Amino acid sequence: MIASRERVTKKGGSRTGGRKPIYYSVAIHVALLVLLAISVHWSWKDDSPGVMKARVIDIKPAKQKTIVKTEKKKQANTEKENRKKLEKKKKQQAALKLKKEADRKRTAKKKRKQEAEARKRVAEQSLQESLVAEEAERVEAERRARANEFADKYRAIIRQKVSRNWVRPGGSRKGLQVIVRVRLLASGDVLEVSIIQSSGDALFDRSVENAVRKASPLPIPQDKDLFDYFREIKFLFNPEDNSR
Repeated sequence: MIASRERVTKKGGSRTGGRKPIYYSVAIHVALLVLLAISVHWSWKDDSPGVMKARVIDIKPAKQKTIVKTEKKKQANTEKENRKKLEKKKKQQAALKLKKEADRKRTAKKKRKQEAEARKRVAEQSLQESLVAEEAERVEAERRARANEFADKYRAIIRQKVSRNWVRPGGSRKGLQVIVRVRLLASGDVLEVSIIQSSGDALFDRSVENAVRKASPLPIPQDKDLFDYFREIKFLFNPEDNSR
């Protein structure tokens, strides 16, 4: 019997070992049922009270909603970022515009200042030139006044010296007179003599010219500032009236 039991035990043991694949199969099916139960929604229909039916819910729309929600969120974030960038760009453009306007005003102000300074310099230069011109006119007027003071005096002295060197030509009648123009050097030497109003007697005219040359150098003022007024002198020569 012991031997028989041992055989039975051994036989049973082999049976147990043969059942293991069945257990695995059962376990797999149970797991599948559990997973299926998770995705199954049990509900009771109104038209069949007491009858419970299973309705399978597809999980893809849920995932799709999540994806859509995520995409919308990303899009919203992107739009928000774009708005920030646009706002930043607008601010930068506004700041650049303000800077350009400030630079333009600063440049315009600098230009106006330079133009004002230029006008001021021109006005000052004009005033200075006017003052110089007025001073020159004043000096010239004083010199002219002094020259006029000496003019009549030196014309009389020149006529007298010319008369002393004049020789009446033969046959010339009395009462003849000429107006003589004489150009002088600074020394008083005669550079040129000419008759600008003739007496009507050529011999008389030439005799006066010769007398002027013989009288060279003619008397002139010693003041060199007055010489410009005596470079060229005109006087009336009348031998019968030496006082003129």
